[in-house]
Amino acid sequence: MIRTLKLDLLALLSLILLCYEAKATNPRQDTIHMASDTLLGLDLLDESVRNYRVFITGENHSYLESNSQLWVKQIKYLYQHAGVRNVMIEYGYASGWLIDQYINTGDSMLYEVLKAYSFGEYTRAYEALRKFNKALKPEDRIHVVGIDLERGVYSATKVLSLQLPKVGEAHDSIALDVESLKSLVKYTDKAVDGKNDDYDRFNSYSAINTLERIRKNFDAHPMLWRDYLGEAYPVFAKILKGFADMQTWKTYENDNSTHQFVYREKYMYNRFREEFLSRNGNFFGQFGRCHSAKSAQEQTSCNWYEFRSLASRIEESQELGLGKQVMTFGILYSDDTYEEDVWASIQSSIDSLFETIPSNRVMLYDLPGDSNLYSVLQDYFDYIYLNTTTPSKTYPYRFVSEEDTNSIEPEREPRNKFLAYAGALNLDLGKLNNYLNLATAFKDQLTMIGVEIVTTNERYDIIQSNLSIGSILKQQRNIDNALLDRSYKYELGGFFFNNFTAFNLTPGSTLLDLMPGFGFGFSQLRLRIVEHDNSRDLKPEEGFLGYEKVSEYVNPAFNFSLSGEIDLNLKNFTFGTTGGYQFDLSKKRWIANELLREGPETSLQGWFAQFHLGFNFANWE
Repeated sequence: MIRTLKLDLLALLSLILLCYEAKATNPRQDTIHMASDTLLGLDLLDESVRNYRVFITGENHSYLESNSQLWVKQIKYLYQHAGVRNVMIEYGYASGWLIDQYINTGDSMLYEVLKAYSFGEYTRAYEALRKFNKALKPEDRIHVVGIDLERGVYSATKVLSLQLPKVGEAHDSIALDVESLKSLVKYTDKAVDGKNDDYDRFNSYSAINTLERIRKNFDAHPMLWRDYLGEAYPVFAKILKGFADMQTWKTYENDNSTHQFVYREKYMYNRFREEFLSRNGNFFGQFGRCHSAKSAQEQTSCNWYEFRSLASRIEESQELGLGKQVMTFGILYSDDTYEEDVWASIQSSIDSLFETIPSNRVMLYDLPGDSNLYSVLQDYFDYIYLNTTTPSKTYPYRFVSEEDTNSIEPEREPRNKFLAYAGALNLDLGKLNNYLNLATAFKDQLTMIGVEIVTTNERYDIIQSNLSIGSILKQQRNIDNALLDRSYKYELGGFFFNNFTAFNLTPGSTLLDLMPGFGFGFSQLRLRIVEHDNSRDLKPEEGFLGYEKVSEYVNPAFNFSLSGEIDLNLKNFTFGTTGGYQFDLSKKRWIANELLREGPETSLQGWFAQFHLGFNFANWE
């Protein structure tokens, strides 16, 4: 009976494991492995993508981390399975040029520009594309093109400056504008840095008005600019043309007319058309979700009415003749709600899907296989991604185009620190001093020195991890016993190791960090007693200088601490103070070879304070 029951249980367990394995390997159920190089989870598309030439994914821009990771995954997958060689981005020509140059040349100077003018999540994505491209033959590499308006005025200004020659003088008719551009770029560098005291002064200068004057001069003296710029002239001209188009769009936006979204969608289509007709290979782009609807909509989820998206314009274009060769994807997020949206009828179906997906995952879902969702979404997407990650705290448009005052909110990057410090730990050493009968007692205030490494959580920049290690400086006391003709030397010191979690109460400040926290650690006191027998003063030739007996005792402790830290950050230098209280969670007895059952108890519990100074870095690169 028991044997039969065991066999039945084993059979049931095997069945469960087989079902679990089938579910884990089923591409309709498996989530995409975002943190690895594998493309597992996208193989649902293996058969269908071969018949398409243009692929467009629609996202919510607030989910920077998962969006950027999925962007890279799709590029790599579509490169291998669908012949995609061109990546469209929802930025202007200038940003496309900058990214394309970096991923195809690996120029470190361009990478530094991208780090300064891009979100960190996408900077890492560009690095991944650079590594991918580097392994390919030059003729087979991916290229990036910006097909949107030049809404990023500051990044466009920076790319314009990169076209200026490093040597040579400009003609007098254009020299004023050349120098003015160089000056403007210095201020934009300070603005995106967000750490420079001159930043406030930047608000006194108008990037819009400066570029408008440069554009007018460029149009008035095209040959002088052509002679001065040389091979860079076409890029310079395209950026200024995009800037002029952006100004047209701004007039519609400022008037709050419906022209604004129609003009932009037509503009993006025309830019795509220009690139599509001049390049080899298929195209992929990841845009805001409302740009990716497959057909014209009476009302979009963005509340735009009678709207023809970029994707629908491409598919319906008679000139391009792509017909049904446009595949679209929509990313749906577990944090999003559609109750006041045109998708309100499918809210409950979407919620039930997300209940089956663990947090921080992205899963490709076979939309046609779900009749309820497909009936509503079939005019929008061919497939959907289900995303259970959390949105970024940073607004995804780093550079505002509403530049009437030319102000820009500097992004505070998570700050890491390397610090050296000195301080004191106050313990109660009364019992130890009484037991040792010292004429001059050990001081309760022990001096500490050490180093601390502070790292900031990439996703939640208010959370910091403080790792510290150091020494408790040695105190020494000497006693002579004339009666016994002996002398004694007592040495008390030790070491400590702590790991604190701190919460930055001033995440928006680049100057001040105010951080309460808590932590766990290990500390140990070491008592060394050297007894010297003065009566046995033997001769050196007999091999002895005297007689000594050394005894050592340790008092280890596991600690829990509550702390508060205040730091001032002056550019890349940091100085500040930390204070708190340390609790001793372990036994208080001293240890030689074993725990001493007699003798004093010493608790490593008490107040501590320290002062520190060192360096801070936006990252460790």
